[in-house]
Amino acid sequence: MKPIHDILHLYGISGGKAKPLAGGLINKTWKIQTKKQSYILQWVNPIFSQKIMNDLEAVTAHLKKKDFLTIEIIKTKNKKLYVPDVEGFWRLYTFIPGVIYEDAHSQKIAREAGRVLGQFHKALSDLKHKFNYSRPLHRESGKIYKKYLNALNKYPDIFDEKFKKEAYHMNDLPKLILSSALPRRITHGDPKIPNIIFNKNNQAVTLIDLDDCGNRHSVLVDIGDALRSFSMNKDSSFSLNRYRRLLEGYFSGSKGLLTEKEKKLIPQSLKLITLELAARFAIDMAEDFYFSWDKKKYASRRDHNRALVLELMKFYRDICKHEKELIYE
Repeated sequence: MKPIHDILHLYGISGGKAKPLAGGLINKTWKIQTKKQSYILQWVNPIFSQKIMNDLEAVTAHLKKKDFLTIEIIKTKNKKLYVPDVEGFWRLYTFIPGVIYEDAHSQKIAREAGRVLGQFHKALSDLKHKFNYSRPLHRESGKIYKKYLNALNKYPDIFDEKFKKEAYHMNDLPKLILSSALPRRITHGDPKIPNIIFNKNNQAVTLIDLDDCGNRHSVLVDIGDALRSFSMNKDSSFSLNRYRRLLEGYFSGSKGLLTEKEKKLIPQSLKLITLELAARFAIDMAEDFYFSWDKKKYASRRDHNRALVLELMKFYRDICKHEKELIYE
């Protein structure tokens, strides 16, 4: 990995102070502060193709055109979108000030998150762009489930009978997979709580982490993921109030984007994404390399992944208890 000051020199920046930012499983991120301006500098892991930058440029340029606040890519002195490294590559963004939360502590936060996600989808609904990059298996629910089943069979010592019994509801995943006939719209790809920036008045101002943007899926996968993130309590129970507030905000922001059929499938999308994420944690119990883990609370990554699977199973069961209340009207 090249020194940061060497990278900044290629952007014509000198004297900037680099502060590493916490969070992020794969990429490494710094806030760069100069006397005049702040930036976000990232080293991007080689699992990502450099082609992603062309997609990102198209998305951010369109959002800016629609007056939707967004990060903007800073080009190098040679007008390049990124700086290649021996492994991975570097990129520089504008910095957007604000507050990022780790949990949804109020119904207002949930509603605001829904509103800004709806506005994001609406703003990108008329973007004509051929996306060049997609993360392997991203939102490919059927393939993820098959990989989960393969892991169960291959690693019986890891997936014991107790785990299989506690994770029984994973078997619901195939019947929840959304129809491929649904409209394919541009999605964010990861609209969880830490990827939304709020101002000091708790108004959501934008979404960050746009690497998984694409038009290969229904926006229902975004809605389901946001609902999962914002309606899950710390004890893994389901918050019907935050669920309703997020949807209230989403419909106000998207202004009629969804069809009536899509609206009816929202509860299914929440359940699908919940089980899909649980399956991914379970797969990492076997592969033991992908997700980060809390070394203060767990003896191993596998122990942490197992706990996350069981938390999502509890959340899923609680969602099912509210089945009749999930339809938004």
